[in-house]
Amino acid sequence: MGKLSPFQSLVKPLEDEETVSQTPTQAIPPLISPSVTQSPAHVTTAFQIPGRAGKSSNNDFRRLTVYTKRETVMTLKRLQLDTGKDISDLVQEALDAWLAGFQK
Repeated sequence: MGKLSPFQSLVKPLEDEETVSQTPTQAIPPLISPSVTQSPAHVTTAFQIPGRAGKSSNNDFRRLTVYTKRETVMTLKRLQLDTGKDISDLVQEALDAWLAGFQK
């Protein structure tokens, strides 16, 4: 047998402790129940609205990446929390209002 790792002394006590202290009756239950057999397409999260596709799959929307000042982003996030609207909706409203000034 080769030389032991200098970290082996840290791991070995934990291995011994787990073997002694954890019997099959004390095993941690799984986070997801085995009875759940739904596919991910049928599972909705707190952020999804059933029957409504996201903007990334809607042809009316295009992804746009821009760089803004940190303070602008923080203000936008606070506004999102206050209004409950998506950040993309807030930015869309602001851009529409700003661009409307150029169409006169």
